[in-house]
Amino acid sequence: MATKMNMILSIIWTCCWIQIISGNPAEIMRQSNKFGPPLSADELNCIPTFNKSESNPALNHRCIQHDNKNAYPALKWPKPFQVPYDIDSTFTARERCVIGHAMKKYHNHTCIRFVPRNGESDFIQINKLNITGWDCNSLGSGYIDGSGAHTVNFSPQCFEIEPATAMHELMHRLGFDHEQERPDRDNYITVIYENIPADWRPQYEIAAGSTALLQYDYSSVMHYPLVDRMKTKKNTRGVEVGQHRGLSKLDIMKLNLMYCKI
Repeated sequence: MATKMNMILSIIWTCCWIQIISGNPAEIMRQSNKFGPPLSADELNCIPTFNKSESNPALNHRCIQHDNKNAYPALKWPKPFQVPYDIDSTFTARERCVIGHAMKKYHNHTCIRFVPRNGESDFIQINKLNITGWDCNSLGSGYIDGSGAHTVNFSPQCFEIEPATAMHELMHRLGFDHEQERPDRDNYITVIYENIPADWRPQYEIAAGSTALLQYDYSSVMHYPLVDRMKTKKNTRGVEVGQHRGLSKLDIMKLNLMYCKI
């Protein structure tokens, strides 16, 4: 029991696609202290549109973390068919559509179901942040018994371009970390550290003792874009590394393996 608790305590971090900010976003920059109604069937089934003219915001995303692993089977939600959530009351109709669309992808392809909170003490809390820059993050990864609100934060810009930003953050909250931090990543990518600012280099390092599920996935929604900071070592067969359009086939397989025994 002590070993498990030590592991849990060692992986309390901020998993995120995030622009550099100060303070605790959940407490300082949250848009509202009120929660809105749960997502409707129409919102779960809606198809959002995005502004394709903007540059890729992933170039400004950052994650601060410790003792990272690719997946945390010991921290999976105990009832995948009933993962409770509360959602901030100030999300616009379009923003609710994007979040609903992300949740529905999990519903369509796995046994995982996000359901409105009904008094559960541990739940996913989806917050809207009152800032103008990019800040899309999950404060921690996976399920931690007794921790209460398992927070996911979105600023308005998180909904402007990439349909899978919400999918990415929810996958963090379900217990998965970034793909390029796997222990086997050096077989698949070369990290170009001279092109990475010093304060960003920890985001491209492998922590001792990390684990992985299934094979490396260039197309994972959890993979960072290459830009000038990584090169591939294998033939990607035309795959867009760092795509954020949706869950990849291997993302779905990993989720099913961890939660659904498929």
